[in-house]
Amino acid sequence: MSTRLLLLFAWVVSTCPAFAQWEIFAQRIPEDGSWAIYRVIRQSGNSQPQISEIRISTRDGTVVEKTPCVWLEISPVKWLGSRNKGRLSFLIPRAMDAAKAGRLLYVSYEILFTDPVKGPWHLKPEDVNWLVDKVELKSSSTFTPEGSAKMNDGAGKAHDCTLQKLESKLSLDPPFASAQTTDLIGKVWRDETTPFGIVRAEWTETLKKGDETEVETKVMELLATGKDPSTPPPIDHGDGFSLWRLIRR
Repeated sequence: MSTRLLLLFAWVVSTCPAFAQWEIFAQRIPEDGSWAIYRVIRQSGNSQPQISEIRISTRDGTVVEKTPCVWLEISPVKWLGSRNKGRLSFLIPRAMDAAKAGRLLYVSYEILFTDPVKGPWHLKPEDVNWLVDKVELKSSSTFTPEGSAKMNDGAGKAHDCTLQKLESKLSLDPPFASAQTTDLIGKVWRDETTPFGIVRAEWTETLKKGDETEVETKVMELLATGKDPSTPPPIDHGDGFSLWRLIRR
């Protein structure tokens, strides 16, 4: 089991820094069926930039523990060491703000990953708490207003934006693996007339693990928005969380 745990925590460590990038979309939750497509540009050192696209969308989450909820969906992305990219969904309160968005992992009533090959599986709050405890995860994110600025989106459309400074820090000290810290510093250009309020976001992510330091820059820019009026198919929640499910990915 120790070898499997080593692999498990290595996967968890490798994917935890991704949490902060989804928090920026949780500050403003649009109507059900809303969607937005973003171009993502990643670059490490002098390597060639990697360019991809992601889709952010919402659908009704009914009422959980007397709280009106919504599903915030991101795709295609990887999740907790998955080999395949799929849809990552957070079941969160409809009433979100910057403070709650900065704790997206903890305010979610369910986190559902739909793997197109291995099928869906989900985490409940008690599962998240267990993982956080095992890897000694500590995180904080802040969004500080910095005035206003004009910014073009990825399609060339100009927006009157408010500017936020984004700062996020994450530390982990899991068993069978080296401790590490990730610092994320950047800016977010917001236009609240867009579905998720995000026109552009850019940041530098610095990972320190032992004597090694890795730096990656990332840019997200809005390409298109819309609304799907059709009724979505029922949600398949799939398997519950288990170590074996995570280990076999």
